[in-house]
Amino acid sequence: MREILTSGSVGVRLDLPGSGLAGRIGNETHRQTPPAAELCVIVLLLNKLGGNVLSKKLKLLLSFFGLLVLCFPHSTEAGDGDVNGSGNTDLSDVVITLQVCAGLNPTASTQGGEKIGLKDAIFALQVVAGLRILPGNPSLENITLGGIEQWILIQSNGFSKPILLVLHGGPGFAMMPLFHEKNRELEDHFIVVNWDQRGAGRSYSPNIPKESMTLAQLLSDAHELTGYLKDRFDREKIFIVGHSFGTILGIFLVRSYPDDYLAFGSVGQVVDVIENEQLSYDFALSQAVADNNASAITELEQTGRPDEQGEYADDSGYEITMKWVSHYGGEMYGKTDSEEIEEAILNSEVYANHQEELINGWTFSQALFDDENVWQLDFRTSVAKVDVPVYFFTGRHDYDTPFKLVEQYYEVLNAPTKEIIWFENSAHFPFYEEAENFNKMIIAKFLNHISSNQN
Repeated sequence: MREILTSGSVGVRLDLPGSGLAGRIGNETHRQTPPAAELCVIVLLLNKLGGNVLSKKLKLLLSFFGLLVLCFPHSTEAGDGDVNGSGNTDLSDVVITLQVCAGLNPTASTQGGEKIGLKDAIFALQVVAGLRILPGNPSLENITLGGIEQWILIQSNGFSKPILLVLHGGPGFAMMPLFHEKNRELEDHFIVVNWDQRGAGRSYSPNIPKESMTLAQLLSDAHELTGYLKDRFDREKIFIVGHSFGTILGIFLVRSYPDDYLAFGSVGQVVDVIENEQLSYDFALSQAVADNNASAITELEQTGRPDEQGEYADDSGYEITMKWVSHYGGEMYGKTDSEEIEEAILNSEVYANHQEELINGWTFSQALFDDENVWQLDFRTSVAKVDVPVYFFTGRHDYDTPFKLVEQYYEVLNAPTKEIIWFENSAHFPFYEEAENFNKMIIAKFLNHISSNQN
């Protein structure tokens, strides 16, 4: 029997030759695997395919037990695959099975290749257990944060590198595959972790209590995730990059937990939500007047400028303002909308069978704007000092989160290191609009903060 189990393009592949876990690989017959070792492998593999639901301690225990079984002699009936007649089983059959389960190329031990040993078994078991990720292979995983199942995507070409946690914007604008598509170079220097926040993308569920959609809860989730990543990869600190709404989380994280972070990269920094909305409106109307665009002028004037509370006479004003901000390149420089980004996300393999969740998450996550801690914030007065280096990666034409506010915040912010890095041909998405330059700047600025014992 030949069975293939897959869990999407980023999951584990099981290709079991013969009957059961033991059988024929190529033209070579391999000896019977110890039943207890089979059981460990099966449990670990099903856990990986089922969403990584086992705790880290249990996975370690199963891996350790599996290795113990492998290290002890295992009796077989005379002549039953034991070509040496010793009654003992070497590691070859088990390791090859584990390697195939893990998506590794089976080690050649019978075709003149290197001898299979305990090191091969340990590595393969770690991969199957979810305790090690293959460099270059994306790992899409669900974990529990704040009592809610949430999803992360881990990508890197080596796991001795520093961790870079990406906090998406929106709120609700999940974009797990986007950094891999446009910023793949970062994976040569970092363990890049994209996270679909509570209520967004793959982390959306209709069962999430709406009252849990608060800034305090997302900050708690983010800090819990930080601890998880530090523990999993044995790091003292990590880097974070926040985009748009994610910069709110980023500033509060480095303010509250400076010992957890090496540096913060802010892309499209939110400074003051109310003034942000007012400046976006002013930009859209001024551009419409300069363009003599009667349709835009009529819509915007009928909508009216948001008041001192950042509110329009009608809630449709937010959508109308953003439509014209985008039309005049305030979201993507030189373009009239950002649909290409949305399409890239919607059509990615990560969300291929989860488009409804992605779209529902966009709407559901707007509940965060009901939190006064979001709507009333002004970082120029509330967080004027942090003890972590801060880099503002800022689009010169950004009117989604107007760059003028970023400049004002930069002037008052007290940080060990601070810098504005301008992207002259970008608006709100410099990591997408000028990906090569963005990657270069992130690498150059962040790696300066790596001490010798973290390289």
